[in-house]
Amino acid sequence: MNDNELDKLFGVGEEAGQEEIEEEISKEEVSPADAPAEEDADKKDPDEDIEGFSEEDFKPSKELSKKDLKELKKKQKQEEKERLLKEKEARKAEEKRKAAMSAAERDKERAKAAEEYARELEKKRAEARRRKALKAKARKEAKENGIPLDEREYLKDFPLKFRTVLLIFLAISMLLFVWAFLNHPAMRVQTIIVEGNYALSDEKIIESLGIEPGEHILTNHMVSARRLVTNNPYIMSASVTPVFPSGIKVTVDERTKIAYIKTADGYVAIDDEGTVLEFSAQYTDEVHPVICGLNVDHAVLGQKLDILDDMDYQKMIIVLGAVLAADMNSTKDDDYSLFDNLQEVRIIPSGLIFITLELPEGSVLQVKLDDIDNISDDMHWLMYAIEEGAMRDLPHGALDMTGDEYIFRESVS
Repeated sequence: MNDNELDKLFGVGEEAGQEEIEEEISKEEVSPADAPAEEDADKKDPDEDIEGFSEEDFKPSKELSKKDLKELKKKQKQEEKERLLKEKEARKAEEKRKAAMSAAERDKERAKAAEEYARELEKKRAEARRRKALKAKARKEAKENGIPLDEREYLKDFPLKFRTVLLIFLAISMLLFVWAFLNHPAMRVQTIIVEGNYALSDEKIIESLGIEPGEHILTNHMVSARRLVTNNPYIMSASVTPVFPSGIKVTVDERTKIAYIKTADGYVAIDDEGTVLEFSAQYTDEVHPVICGLNVDHAVLGQKLDILDDMDYQKMIIVLGAVLAADMNSTKDDDYSLFDNLQEVRIIPSGLIFITLELPEGSVLQVKLDDIDNISDDMHWLMYAIEEGAMRDLPHGALDMTGDEYIFRESVS
C-alpha cells in the first residue's frame, strides 16, 4: 500500500485541513460511555481481506500520534518549499536568457553605430584631402604664372623692398595711435566713483586718496589705495581701477563700529575685532552703546586693543550680538531698534550685567541681567515686550530679570 492510498484511507491528504486532523485527534478523548457505539460501528470481520489488505492496514486514523501528524506537516512544507525553489530557479534562468538576448541586441546596435561613425569620418577626411589638394594646386599655378610679392619691383631705385616698407608703415601708425590714445582727454581723470563706504563720506575718501583731476587714469594707483587704508582706520582694504572714459572707481571695505569703550581719557570706538576706529573725548548722542567696567590701559588708532582675551570683554560682545539678533528677528514694521537705543552695557566684578536703553516713549530703562547663559532669550523677550506695548508709558526705572519673575521698579529721582 502506497502513501496516497493510506492518505485516502485515513483522510490525511492535501484536501484534509487542520480542522479534520484536530477532529480525528479529539476522537481519542471520547468518554467511555460513547465507546461501545463506536466499537459496534467499526466492527469488521477479522478473516475478511479486501484487495490483499490485512487487518493492520484498516486501523482507524485516530491511532496516528501527534508526532506523526507533525512529521506529515513538516514533509508537506518541505515539498512546498522545494517546489517554490525550483520555480524561482526557473524564473532566474529565464531572466538570464532574456538579459543575454538584450545584451546581444545592444552590442549589435553599438557595432552598427560604430560603422556609421567610421563612414562619416572617412567622408570628412576625404573632403579635407580634396580641399588641401585644391589649395596646393592654386598655389602652384600662382607661382608659375606670377611674380611673388616680395620679388615685385614698384620703385626700381628704392633701396627697400615692399614688405619692409609695409612693416615700417604699420609700426609708425601703431605708435601714433598709441600716442593719441594716451593723450586723449578721455584718458584723464574727471570723475571718481566711490563704492562700499558707509561710515565715511565720498568726499572724505576722495580727499584721503590724493588723486587730482586731470591725472592719467592708467597711472599706478596702488600707492593711493595704500594711503587710503593707512589714513582711515575705518577702511580695511581698498582698490582703485580705471573706468573708461575719464574716470576711476574706488572700492572700499569698511570696518563696522559696534560700540564704544570708556577709558580714562574718554571713549574709543571699536569694531567686532577690537580695532580702534576713532576717539571721542566727551560723551555725545552719537557715542553709544558704551561698554563700561573694562580696564583699558592704552589705545592706538587703527590697532587692536589688548583686552581681546579678557573674559568680561567677550561677555560684552556676546550681549551686543544678542541685541542685534533681537533686532533682526523683530516681527514689527516700526522703526524702533533695540541696538540703536542701547546706551550702555556695564559689567561689575560680581558678574552681573546691566544694560541701559531708551524706550520708544523716551523713558530710560536699566535692565539687570544675571549672566549670558540665557542672554539671547532675555533680549528676544525684551524686544517682544516693547513691540507689544507692555512697556508703553513706563517712567524711568529699572527692570530686574535675574529671577523667575521680572520686577520693575520706578526710579526715585
